[in-house]
Amino acid sequence: MDLATIRAVRKEIAPYIQKTPLIRAWPLEQALKTQARLFLKCEQLQWTNSFKVRGAFAALLHLSPQEKKRGVITRSAGNFAQAVARAAQQLKVGATIIMPLAVPLVKKEATAQYGATIVLHGKTQKEEQDKVAEIAEKEKCIVLSPYDHLDVIAGQGSMALEIDEELPSIKNFVGQIGGGGLLSGMATAFKGLKPKIRTIGVEPIGAQDYFLSRKEGKRRVLENITTIADGLKAPQVGALNWPLLQKYVDETRVVSEDAIKKAMAFLYKEMGILVEPSGATGVAALFDSDPLEVEGDTVFVLSGGNVDRDKFYTWVMG
Repeated sequence: MDLATIRAVRKEIAPYIQKTPLIRAWPLEQALKTQARLFLKCEQLQWTNSFKVRGAFAALLHLSPQEKKRGVITRSAGNFAQAVARAAQQLKVGATIIMPLAVPLVKKEATAQYGATIVLHGKTQKEEQDKVAEIAEKEKCIVLSPYDHLDVIAGQGSMALEIDEELPSIKNFVGQIGGGGLLSGMATAFKGLKPKIRTIGVEPIGAQDYFLSRKEGKRRVLENITTIADGLKAPQVGALNWPLLQKYVDETRVVSEDAIKKAMAFLYKEMGILVEPSGATGVAALFDSDPLEVEGDTVFVLSGGNVDRDKFYTWVMG
C-alpha cells in the first residue's frame, strides 16, 4: 500500500463517487479563538452519506469476472452496508449484508433500497463475522471486510488526494478510528504526499482499542464497547490496517461521549451540518476536556451523516 496505489485506485473509482466539499469552519475558529484555519471534509454529502462508498467501489471493481458471478458478502452496522449495496447494484454484482440485530432503522432501510440481501444477526461483530463465514462457505461468495482489505484502504485514501489538491497548505489531518480503514488509507496518502503533515487519530473513550494497542505495541481486542458512535465499534483494528497506522499516524487521542455530542450540536446549531456520532468524533477532539491544539491549516473528516433523527435531536438538544 503506497501513494501510487491510492492514486491508481482514485482514477478507477472516480466515475462512481463525488468529490465532496472542503469547507472552512469559520464559526468553529471563532468559538475556539484559534489562529489555526480549520476545514471540514464533508463526506456526509458523499453517495450513501458516507466515505465508505469509496472503498466499496474500489473492492468490487477489482473483482474478477468469476468472482463477480459468485457475489460478495460483508458485515456492517450500516455505512459500509449501504456502500457495498450501492456499488453492487451499479456494477451488477450480487451482495449479501449481515447487519446487527440492533442496527439503526435508518441504516437498514437505506441499505435495503439498493436491493442487497440483508440478514439481521448477532449482537457483536464476532457473531456477525461468524455468520458471514457460514454463508460464504455455503454459497461460495467473496468476503469483503469493511476495513481490513487493501482495496478498501486505498479507496478511502483517495479522499486525501482531493484534500491536498484543494488545500496544499494543509499541516494537520484529524481522522476517526474504528477498524482503521479511513485513517490508514488517508495517513498513507498524506505521508506520501507530504511527510511533515501531522496525522492524528481519534477514538471514543468506550472504543479505544487502537489507543491502548499503541501503548502496548500490539493489536488489542476490546471486549466491551460502549459508545453512541456505532460506526467506530470495531473491537480491534484490522491486520492490514495495523502496520499502516503504526507507520503513518503520528498520535492518537480519546474523546468522551459528551465531547462527541458537543461537536454534533455545534456543527448542527452553528453551521447547519447534520452528522452522525462517528462523523463528529474527529471534531470532538476540539471539545474534549483536554482539547486538541493545532497550528496551521487543519482538516477534519465528517465521515458520515446516517443517523436516527430522534436520537440525534435527543443528543444535540438534550
